[in-house]
Amino acid sequence: MVGLLFITHCGIGKEIIKASELILGPLEAVDHISIESLLDSEELMANVREKIKALDKGDGVLIMTDMFGGTPCNISIPFLESEGVEVIAGVCLPMVVAIAKKRGTKPLRELAQEAVSTAKEKIYLVRELLPKEGESGAHSTG
Repeated sequence: MVGLLFITHCGIGKEIIKASELILGPLEAVDHISIESLLDSEELMANVREKIKALDKGDGVLIMTDMFGGTPCNISIPFLESEGVEVIAGVCLPMVVAIAKKRGTKPLRELAQEAVSTAKEKIYLVRELLPKEGESGAHSTG
């Protein structure tokens, strides 16, 4: 099973885990690191290294960060040099829900690609989904 490590600003990762577990039930091999302020980079890197080691049960670890270019993403990039680590920037709840149950059935890279595809597919301008005046029926989001 691919481990999931959320590295985000403030408590975003922790809250996405909570929301995912509300929908799916308890999740295994999941952890988070919250960047609350400027921390010592060596200490932070050591913390990431420890969490990756703890979460990797042989299928790798998918690190999910909140935005590309931010500290959480930037501290994750060096871990791409390790075999068995992928990093996604732009984590969102639909992405996590979609891949959480598939972690035991797909390899790390494929799972990461599916996560990104799902996130892109699940962003809507809601007004465009609603029936226009005079129309009836609801639109399905799949």
